[in-house]
Amino acid sequence: MNLPFEISKTNSFPENNRLRFSNERQIRSNVWRRHQVYENRIRSGWVSDKDNRRRILHFSDKYEIIDDILFLLSPYLFLHYKL
Repeated sequence: MNLPFEISKTNSFPENNRLRFSNERQIRSNVWRRHQVYENRIRSGWVSDKDNRRRILHFSDKYEIIDDILFLLSPYLFLHYKL
């Protein structure tokens, strides 16, 4: 992927979506966690003690609107996986 990466033209964006990527809100960040523990064994597919796994995904992306085009300027992705 070459950066900056063009995502979409913003001339068709509603105004509230334009504000989502304004200067104060250029960075989107989130953490996703998935733990397999005894307490959620039915939902997580826990069968034996060897099934104790953990996955953590953290991402932080920087966006900017340049000349009415939404660009991804810098992506960050961290994945932690424990078997």
